[in-house]
Order: sequence, then structure tokens, then C-alpha cells
Amino acid sequence: CVFHQPYAALPSALAKSLGFSAQQVKAGLVASRIGNTYSASALLALSAVLEQAAPGERILLVSFGSGAGSDGLVLRISEKIVEYRARRAELGLDTVERELGETHADWLSYGRYARAAGKLR
Repeated sequence: CVFHQPYAALPSALAKSLGFSAQQVKAGLVASRIGNTYSASALLALSAVLEQAAPGERILLVSFGSGAGSDGLVLRISEKIVEYRARRAELGLDTVERELGETHADWLSYGRYARAAGKLR
């Protein structure tokens, strides 16, 4: 299951309310690591799930855009996923999971920000 995730708890709670297990939603939980990416959240989560999906498996993908509606799709993984993974490895491309584990930002405390912005003297 892959759901829109403005915050980490929402997809888990939604999956549970629909009768899915925690294991069925776990692979796509990315909001706790990258924050709210708004409309892209479901697609980033889908990318993470596709890296673990096996041929024949199905993925429920449900997106949501505030005021813009919602789409739900059921995707079936084909045998081509194996070729895709091999090609990605040949090209030296990292997985989403690896990228999410990397540090891409320097966290700035409010105090450091206020000093840098000249708000503190």
C-alpha cells in the first residue's frame, strides 16, 4: 500500500483502518525521513516500494491533492522489474532507500538562523 503522506502516521493509520497490515505499508513510509513533499509524497513512496516489489505482486497507490481530488490505482509488478534493477545497477544508480539514508542537509537551529539573519545582535 502506498498512500499520500503529509506526515508519517497518516499512511499507517489509513492502512490499518482499511484492513492492511503494518508490513504491507512499511516499505513506502518515507515521510518520517524526508518530511512532507506534498503531491510528490505518494510517488516517492512508490519508488521505494518498487525497489522491493517482486514480479506478480500488486501495489495499491492512492494519491491526494488538497482540493484537487484523489486517484487510486492498482499496479501489478511484471517480470521487467528484474531487468530494470539490473540496468540500474549497471549504471551505478543508488536506490531510494540509500538516498534517504544519506545526509543531504545541514540542520540549522533557530538560534543559528536568527544570528545569521541579523535578528540577534
